[in-house]
Amino acid sequence: MNLKFSQIKYVTRWISEGYDIGSFSLSRSFSIENYLRLFLALYDRCKWSSNNTIRTFKYLLENRHQHQNLFSLNKEEKWLIDLAISKDIGKELFIEKLLKEGNEDSLRLFEMYPQLTTPLSLHLISQYERHGIIQDKQRLSFIRYQLMTEKIFHLFLSLFKKTGSDVNQRQLNYSFFFQCALSTNEQYVKYVLQWIENRFTNEQIIVIEYFLSQLSSSNIRFTLEILPYNIHSIISIIDIVIYHLQQSTNTLQIIISYGIYLLQSAEHHPNKQQREIIQRFATNIIKH
Repeated sequence: MNLKFSQIKYVTRWISEGYDIGSFSLSRSFSIENYLRLFLALYDRCKWSSNNTIRTFKYLLENRHQHQNLFSLNKEEKWLIDLAISKDIGKELFIEKLLKEGNEDSLRLFEMYPQLTTPLSLHLISQYERHGIIQDKQRLSFIRYQLMTEKIFHLFLSLFKKTGSDVNQRQLNYSFFFQCALSTNEQYVKYVLQWIENRFTNEQIIVIEYFLSQLSSSNIRFTLEILPYNIHSIISIIDIVIYHLQQSTNTLQIIISYGIYLLQSAEHHPNKQQREIIQRFATNIIKH
């Protein structure tokens, strides 16, 4: 394995020039201690700390969605936020490095941590504004990574109005709005879901279908911890799409796929009560 130039190559006796490894595929059992050892090996011993800090985390985090559950999320937050960033690097220094090295891919990489993505989002917007080239659609894409405040909430509403004539953009807007709320707190999730539910009563079916399909790829914490307290809104959205005049077999496939996703996600939920709530909900929407 070649670690020169902040790039990892896998070299064999048959392929001497090697091939690039974009990220590590680490097992579910990989411990906090091992994550930290691997991070420090690249950051300190391989001297990636100078100008490749974000690349280091990319190798460790890129494939983490393969094994996501509540345990893995808590484990990641422990080694990444509490240890690697706060203790070994220092949060202020890390933010400096993030603003220097980070880009739009970095927003996606750290999307579950708005304390990191908010300053980067503001920084990237500022860069675009200095060149006078940021569009409303781009601004929407960036602000979804910021902590939601009353100001951000109303900015979303304003940008919704400005971009609402484009049905394809509306599909994205609802998901962006929900993502921002989800990364902030449960109160905003509830508020935004109710707002979306009301808007969907007069929305095209492809927009609603897209939103439902995106729920299967949302933060697993929403599915396992927040969904049980917001089931009414999701049921209402599903009812809207089922009784929509444009409803089709694709509509039913999306709903069934979401129900199956919920059953699979809740199977090993450590909280029995929440597990049963999710399983009942999933079974009901599959039978709907």
